[in-house]
Amino acid sequence: MKKIFLIVALALGAIAGTNAQSRMLQRAIDKAAEKGLKKVETAATNAVAPSATDVKSLSSSVMTKLNTALTLTKVQEPKVTTLVTDFLTKKSDILALAKTDKAQYQEKLTELTTTLTTKLKKVLTAEQLTKFASLKPAKKTTKDVLSQLFY
Repeated sequence: MKKIFLIVALALGAIAGTNAQSRMLQRAIDKAAEKGLKKVETAATNAVAPSATDVKSLSSSVMTKLNTALTLTKVQEPKVTTLVTDFLTKKSDILALAKTDKAQYQEKLTELTTTLTTKLKKVLTAEQLTKFASLKPAKKTTKDVLSQLFY
């Protein structure tokens, strides 16, 4: 009888211990999933197609659209590429301000945009400049890479 009682007590102890470990494991999984979800949400919030911090890729995507839309010449293409890449690099440098000081970010972005437009006026024809201005999306969107030049 003592042996049966001892076996039952050990079995119940093992079950309780396993259950406690299982709950601890589940809590750890839930916390990890929550952190992962927050990272995914943050990434989705900050996402711009392609990533705003990936200047080379973003510049390439922008130039593909601009080449098609503006029919850039072989002389214009490298100049516009340099201007766009410089703009996007400087914009990525001030991107953190968008979260900490929106007014300062907007002021600096306006300066960058004005500088870009001034320099583009020296490279593009009047017709191309008009076309460039018409490429501005109605609002910032992750679906249109040109949003990075206007917003």
